[in-house]
Amino acid sequence: MNRSARLQPVQRLAGDKADEAGQRLAEARQDLDSQRQQLRQLLTFRQEYAEQLQGQSGGINAARLRDYNAFISRIDQAIQQQHQVVAQAKHRVNAQRQDWLEAYSHSRAVGRVVDRFRDEERREQERREQLQLDELARRTYSNPLLGS
Repeated sequence: MNRSARLQPVQRLAGDKADEAGQRLAEARQDLDSQRQQLRQLLTFRQEYAEQLQGQSGGINAARLRDYNAFISRIDQAIQQQHQVVAQAKHRVNAQRQDWLEAYSHSRAVGRVVDRFRDEERREQERREQLQLDELARRTYSNPLLGS
């Protein structure tokens, strides 16, 4: 078995690892998008709630104002937590991107080695065929009985 054939399982494995790393990167990006969307929803909700309270005419009693402030405080805490979740999701995307780049680079490197081995094997096969043709031609010309 030639070298390129022996390395094909390694090449497939490296390609599979790169594909898996790419899938994990795509999943991390989807999670980041989802977390960003959730943050946008919280920010929109807070803004709408604040506008709703400002739009009330006739004032507001103390108990309702206290409840409003407590609710806004809880929304602000949720927004702060969601900012942290988004930051963590960004970190995961960056880590998965790095993993994918390494796996992809390794896969390409193995592919280049396999290609180089195939080229060498092809050139060696062509060289052997040329030697056989040369030998046949030498025999044909050196033996007049074999020639036409």
